This record gives sequence, C-alpha cells and structure tokens, in this order.
Amino acid sequence: MSHLETILIEVDRYMLDVPNEIIYRHAIYRFNMASMLVFAYLMGACPDDYFYAFYAVLTPTMLTIRFHNYLRTGKQFYFLDFCYLGSAAVWTFVVLLPQNEFLYHVSLNLAFGLLCVSFYLFGDTFDLGHMDRHISTIVHLVPALVMYNVHCVTTLNEAGLPAD
Repeated sequence: MSHLETILIEVDRYMLDVPNEIIYRHAIYRFNMASMLVFAYLMGACPDDYFYAFYAVLTPTMLTIRFHNYLRTGKQFYFLDFCYLGSAAVWTFVVLLPQNEFLYHVSLNLAFGLLCVSFYLFGDTFDLGHMDRHISTIVHLVPALVMYNVHCVTTLNEAGLPAD
C-alpha cells in the first residue's frame, strides 16, 4: 500500500467519525450547492461560452471523484455502465467534436432519452448532501440540460452546429 493510499484511508476514518461526519456532510452540501448555482447562473448568463467551459471541467472532476470512490470499494467496473458512456458521448460532442453531426444527434437522443429516463427508473434522487447522489444527477440529468442549451439556446456558434 502506497503512502498516499494510507493517508486517504486515515482521512476517511477521520471524516466518518460522528462529529466529523456532520462537518463533512455540510462541506459536501455547500460544495454541491455552489456547483449547481454556478451551473445555473452560467447557463442563464453566459450560455455560449463560460457555461460549456464549466461543464467541461465539472463532469470530469465529479467522475474522477466517483471513480476514486469506486476504485477503493472494488466497483470500478460500474464505469462500463451505459449511463457513463452516454454522458461521455455528450461531453465528447460539447468539448472535443462540436462540428460532428452524427455525434450531435447521438448525444441529443441519449441525453433526452435514456439518461433522463434512467434517473427515474433507477430511483435516483436530487440530494445535494450526498456526493454520490449528486454525481448521479450530473451523469444523468446534466447532459440533458447541456444538450438543451446546445439545441435551443446557443446562438454565438450556431453557424458551426449541425443543421436540424
């Protein structure tokens, strides 16, 4: 076991003590609330530029946190789930290949179809006090908001987007 893993295990033990868990939950809640408020503000105020930059940073950051948690518990193969692949397709379209017409249609259908429906079907909840549930919201619902923004709101780069 590496030195970093030992430190992370000690931090987990420390943070999950009862008095510290309350502080930990409050910190998680504040972080998640701030990220959602910034997301909503940028979607309304800067829908053509800063919104996509924030999404480009938010999604990989949250998925890295979840991957680390899954890796510690031996659940890393959950990342082969279709929801992560669909979310990755939307992220790839928005960040890397915004001119790709095929990826645009695939991302639009995945975001408004299977990802949104699976949030309800799997019994996910919008709980900002729990990091895992917040990341589930980012994986399932945020791609629909992003593709709505691409499809209905974005006007600055409209000439470069695929035609309907």
